[in-house]
Amino acid sequence: MSKPRAVAPLSRALLLAGLVSLSGCPIVRRDSILTQHNDSYRTGLYATERALTPAAVASRGMVLSYARPVDGRIAGQLLYVPSLRMRSGVFDAVFVTTTKNVIYAYDANERGGSGTEQGLLWKTALGPSHPTNPDWTGVLSTPVIDPDRNTMFVVYKTWDDGRPAHWLAALDIRDGKVLNTTRISARTTRSDGSALVFDSSTRASARGSCSAGA
Repeated sequence: MSKPRAVAPLSRALLLAGLVSLSGCPIVRRDSILTQHNDSYRTGLYATERALTPAAVASRGMVLSYARPVDGRIAGQLLYVPSLRMRSGVFDAVFVTTTKNVIYAYDANERGGSGTEQGLLWKTALGPSHPTNPDWTGVLSTPVIDPDRNTMFVVYKTWDDGRPAHWLAALDIRDGKVLNTTRISARTTRSDGSALVFDSSTRASARGSCSAGA
């Protein structure tokens, strides 16, 4: 096992890579980002982008709109749902996951202040992470959001009394409520008759989750 890495500098810069804008331009976009790299092909293409063009960036530059401190390292991509109707109103919501199994929803339009609670819509903790090296546990991949069901599906890894385990959770993106959790397990038989069992202690999540079917 590798030595623990310092995660504080990155954990305190929640939106450095996510909520940036052209100088003087709003950051809010009208289309959702529901999965890693925008689509199931992982192209990273944002075909409807009109303001953030190479020419505009070259002439006007980029600025950091704001930052938020979070608990843990951000390994997955930020997701975004505009005009999300929550219990307390309608918000352009940004979703963030960390290696300490914490999921945050922030109001993309709330730019004042710099604390964790500023613009926070909800926060949900899914389970214990590794006590000394959280990079080995937590949410290591990008979740996927089903907008028709207002549901986020996220794979995460817990560390409880020295026992690692992978889980799949479904959360209501309107309030962060955990709707369901399932422990991930698998077992198959090799061609030579020996057993092959999924071992959470030696496995990590894929880069991104995707949704298929109903």
